[in-house]
Amino acid sequence: MDAPCDCFPDKLEDQELFWRERYYFFKNKGYVLRPRYNPKWQASWKYGMDPFPDRYEDSIIQWKEALLDATQEGKDGKDVFIKRVDSRTHPNEVKIASRLGSVDNRKDKRNHCVPVLALFPDDRDPWYRYIVMPVLRPFNEPNFTSLGEVLDFVNQTLEGLVYMHEQNVAHRWVNFSFWLCPDNEECSDCAAENILMDGSNLYKDGWHPMDTWRARDGGDLPPSRKRSEVEITYYFIDFGLSTEFSPVQRERLVTGGLGRIQAPEQISGLPYDPFKLDVYYLGHVYQTKIVDEFKGLEVLGDLARLMTKPNPKDRPSAHEALIIWNSLQLIPSIPPRWTRLRPTREEGSIERIMNNALDVVGLVRGSMGL
Repeated sequence: MDAPCDCFPDKLEDQELFWRERYYFFKNKGYVLRPRYNPKWQASWKYGMDPFPDRYEDSIIQWKEALLDATQEGKDGKDVFIKRVDSRTHPNEVKIASRLGSVDNRKDKRNHCVPVLALFPDDRDPWYRYIVMPVLRPFNEPNFTSLGEVLDFVNQTLEGLVYMHEQNVAHRWVNFSFWLCPDNEECSDCAAENILMDGSNLYKDGWHPMDTWRARDGGDLPPSRKRSEVEITYYFIDFGLSTEFSPVQRERLVTGGLGRIQAPEQISGLPYDPFKLDVYYLGHVYQTKIVDEFKGLEVLGDLARLMTKPNPKDRPSAHEALIIWNSLQLIPSIPPRWTRLRPTREEGSIERIMNNALDVVGLVRGSMGL
């Protein structure tokens, strides 16, 4: 993904000034912002041999006003994201995110809510709190290549939604994702943007947190490993409009929260079941990001149609959807996990030859139990 081009990277954007002013505050907390946000920063390309700013790491700007990357001080020096939460506009986000992303709750392997690594208040504004999270990337960058990769994604996201609902939390994926979409651009799918993956096993040396198709130093990103060859974990993010209910609360209805993609029950303006709304949005992700993109996934398409039924009462709960999905995977006609996915778009001749060769490799690996 390319950063917006209508900017002058040698000058900080308005939303970046806030973070420069807090540079030493975060450093005292153990988090070092990138050189661009150091109060002493000067654009490196003004003194380098290459005059083009986009060749330099410190030309990469912040995309979202409330989100910036940093590096943890210490021997590991891991990259993290720091999210600024305004309690006036999102009064429940810190409570919900910190509970679901806590160390204790992460002991349950079904929990796929983004881990919360640290939490602390601002030193100036009492309404601001900061959530520290790992650097993740879009769940389909790079895209799926084999059936097994899709199965893992559906398994994890369904069990993660079941866990979230068992915790009496409805995600309500109707807001713009804080993570990936620039403030001045409209993203295509608010539901898909709220699912990310830990891609650290795909890219040995990581990637740039603010530009996922560039290396950490701002250069070209090396090719990734296949996700079928490594362990991948998927996470739900962004609980800014999520709702937490009491375990004994019987009526669990909400109103409002329209997004670019609207479930039928949202259009009426009447109270609706947010848990069934979550099912709708996840089914929408399966349909638009997987079934519509690849051939031969009719079984997943059947599940997606159930999850996106117009009448919420006709949709399964998250738990029921997981039971249905587990039974569908037992159908004898389901191809082996290593089966290569074929895109719905037409493959070019060279691409087809290469992909057919990969099919042979997959066949050999499958026969060897790899």
